Amino acid sequence: MTDAPFRVIVVEDDEDVALYVQTILRRRLSCEVEVLHSADGYEEREAGFDPEVVLTDLELPGRGGYELLGDIRARRTDLAIVVMTAHAGGEYAERAERLGADGYLAKPLSSKDLVAMVERLARAQRGEAPVEGD
Repeated sequence: MTDAPFRVIVVEDDEDVALYVQTILRRRLSCEVEVLHSADGYEEREAGFDPEVVLTDLELPGRGGYELLGDIRARRTDLAIVVMTAHAGGEYAERAERLGADGYLAKPLSSKDLVAMVERLARAQRGEAPVEGD
């Protein structure tokens, strides 16, 4: 088991939501968090940061979350990707799953669900066992 912090990229155009996610992950899991407010420049940020988990909104300016998800998955099958959306419909989760998402979080985000999902996926990325109670 490594003591290095989990690395997470958050792609979210709503600055308040992005700050909320960043704050929760830093405080509760001591994550290193990079935030992008659109998918522009994602590939460069990923290459320089090497995240274990990517959290992306589905509705983004320009290249949307589904397109970003597909682009990431075409290059990286090993990266954990979680989609976040305010749309409470099974079709959104199903489409994201078909495109290769590892998880789905409905907005408004529950801090408990956010932390549990990121920790579970980041540990799996590192080959670490889940923490007790998972």
